[in-house]
Amino acid sequence: GNAMVMILAIAQKNGSTAFADKWWGIITRWAGYLVAEGLFPAKQLSSDDFDGPLANSTNLAAKAIIGIGAYGALCHMKPDCDTSVAATYNATARSYAARWQQLAAASDGHLKLCYQCDDDSWGMHYSLWFDQLLGLELFPPTLYVQLKAFCADRTQPWGLPLDPRHNFTIQPWQTWMYSLPGYTLPEFEAAFEPTAKWVDATPDRCPLADWYKTDSPHRVGFEARSMWGGIYSRLFTHKPGFEGYLFS
Repeated sequence: GNAMVMILAIAQKNGSTAFADKWWGIITRWAGYLVAEGLFPAKQLSSDDFDGPLANSTNLAAKAIIGIGAYGALCHMKPDCDTSVAATYNATARSYAARWQQLAAASDGHLKLCYQCDDDSWGMHYSLWFDQLLGLELFPPTLYVQLKAFCADRTQPWGLPLDPRHNFTIQPWQTWMYSLPGYTLPEFEAAFEPTAKWVDATPDRCPLADWYKTDSPHRVGFEARSMWGGIYSRLFTHKPGFEGYLFS
């Protein structure tokens, strides 16, 4: 999923699939894997590897669905790719996205951490930002409205926890969440403010950590990582080419 997102982003930026053309065979194999395995991810590690393996991860499945849609978009851009193939992958991604919302929903409608998780589970579904970054729009605007309200109710003094199992966060993933549709600039600034306060208040003297507590101003791990580049996510428009900004 990550590779598909990056490859489509390159193509959109360059207005060409020249980079993807060199690797089209393996990219197509990856797309086939995502179709076969992406909606129901096997028990495996994901970006939150410090929490151990998890089956049917809601966030990981969302990334896979976006990866399928990204392949369809790449195929649509590629002059020698059959348009029916592009249409098939796009339709599959949209079908999976609709099914994903049903599988991930708790009884009150919020998104659970995994399909089989208890209703009181939830997670930071930061992979959804890729849908907006690439302009795929596989998921409906109502979903983002719901996420915005849900996250606001669970934000702690120093930020939004990854999920209810721990009181810690990964900062750039928070910013991806706050870069989803529905956040006005003042709302984005208010959501980002705990990060600025944490940086000012932490007594931990080390290069800037992105993995830190949300209930106290202390780091958990990691320092000076390139992950911090994720805080610029709101600068990118959802339109192909990245030609504008959301600050308007």
